[in-house]
Formats: sequence, structure tokens, C-alpha cells
Amino acid sequence: MSFPISFNDSRSKLTSFHLRYLFRATGSVLGISLSTSILQNTLARQLPHFIKGKGATEIIDRIRADVGYIRELPASLQIEAIATYEYAFRLVFIFTTIAATLAVRLFAFLSTFANVH
Repeated sequence: MSFPISFNDSRSKLTSFHLRYLFRATGSVLGISLSTSILQNTLARQLPHFIKGKGATEIIDRIRADVGYIRELPASLQIEAIATYEYAFRLVFIFTTIAATLAVRLFAFLSTFANVH
């Protein structure tokens, strides 16, 4: 979907094209950075509830840095780490669903507004 913009001269079309590309790129960067932030903050907040004791901080840091490290953990910690990742990814999915819904609604509003005027 793209906002319907029509211009007669090629300079305006070029500007329109670059603005659309700028917004698309900005949206991608924001989406990835916010999703990563939600994921990492959720892991940092939730993992300490399940991983306690000697070396817990190091284990949590390694889990957050490399998901493959979960395979090296004892079975009980693996289950907790996987459940925490699952919860974090659910939050990311909810965020992206809300962001996409808002984008579609905004686009619909702008399209209606552009067609009326």
C-alpha cells in the first residue's frame, strides 16, 4: 500500500518517490529496533525470576546474547528459558500487530481524506 500521490512534473514525482522510500526505511528501522528492545527488555526482566543462584547473571547474559546457549543448559533451565523466550516473542507479536493495525487505519483515513479534498 502506498499513499496515492500524483504530480504532473517529474521533479515532484521524484521527490514523492524518495519520501515514500524514506518513510518505508524509517518504519523498518523503528520496527526492528523497537521489536528487539521489547524482546531484550522482556528477557532481562523475566529470566531472573527463573534463573537464580551462583552464576545466574552470567547465564542470563549468555542466553540473551545467544539463543543457542539454551541447548547447553540443564533441562529444567532450558524449559524456563524457552518459556521466557516464548513470552517475549508473544509481546513482540502483539506490538507488531498493533503497529500494523494503526498503520492500516491511518492509511485508510489518509486515503479517504485525500479522495474527499
